[in-house]
Amino acid sequence: MIVKKERQLSQVIQVLTALDRRLHPNNPKRAQVKKELAGYLSGYKGEESIDYFLELLTGIGEDFYVFHDIRLPFKNHYFQIDTLLLFPSFILILEVKNHSGTVVFDPAFQQMIQKIMRDGLEEELIWDDPIEQVLRQSAQLGEWIKVTKQPYLPCESLVVMTNNKTKLTVKSHQSTVEKYVTRSTALGRRIKELYNKYPREKLNKKDLKKVVKVLLSGNEPFRNTNTLDKYGVTSNEILRGVHCLSCNQLGMRLNKGQWECPNCKFRSKLAHIETLKDFSLLLNSTISISEFGEFIGVKSPTTLRRLLNSEFISFSGKTKLRRYFLV
Repeated sequence: MIVKKERQLSQVIQVLTALDRRLHPNNPKRAQVKKELAGYLSGYKGEESIDYFLELLTGIGEDFYVFHDIRLPFKNHYFQIDTLLLFPSFILILEVKNHSGTVVFDPAFQQMIQKIMRDGLEEELIWDDPIEQVLRQSAQLGEWIKVTKQPYLPCESLVVMTNNKTKLTVKSHQSTVEKYVTRSTALGRRIKELYNKYPREKLNKKDLKKVVKVLLSGNEPFRNTNTLDKYGVTSNEILRGVHCLSCNQLGMRLNKGQWECPNCKFRSKLAHIETLKDFSLLLNSTISISEFGEFIGVKSPTTLRRLLNSEFISFSGKTKLRRYFLV
């Protein structure tokens, strides 16, 4: 197994994390941010958990490639795949779900129903049918392969449920659910079954590496440019200050070239770099000296230039109008 694209925290998670720490605790919008962040982190944790079962795979050869979170163009849009396995004989798409409580699959009405207990009462949440989702991804990938003139490979799909304490039930089309849905603990067995279904290699090593190269070059990570608008947050609501890398509190102070946290006394020379990342995620991909000073609470232009220049951040413009590129 060769991992060609590692899993990384999505930009959405990074944005929500930055927004969570930079909204005042009493800001009513913070509750929605926290709720969405928890959901995305749960999904990310579920995706991470399948790595263990992929690493345990045996008896299927070594020449297959793994791509995590790959986003490819499709007509005027994009489609994203949680995990893609590329074998010499077929492709496998994995859609990972980490839902809790009771999950009811209902493909007849293109829905998945989640039942959870909240404050002593049962609550039902309706989600898009993940089987429909993963089959759509398979069709889109097939079309992408044609457009990019790659050799044909049959494409299989699985929905992987990673929370083994979740009760799984079926409301309709049980044979379809059994075909496409598996728990992560059975993932290795299901992959072996598919591997044995396609015993004849369709691509040699050279052709397989060509497909790998085209997949990587075609990947276009999602970049959100309307972060604050989505949550109805204004730039004035974003709290300023350098946040502590240890306790996450805002308000680190610069003392003799080091940032010090007044809350936990943690020290760092580079704490402002993470704060610049927050600025780029929430406000702008470029920053001026005056904006930097206002955001981190430092007045000295000389100190501000030193902090920016020491990190080899590129810039354009003369001194007074100079803007530094953060992305």
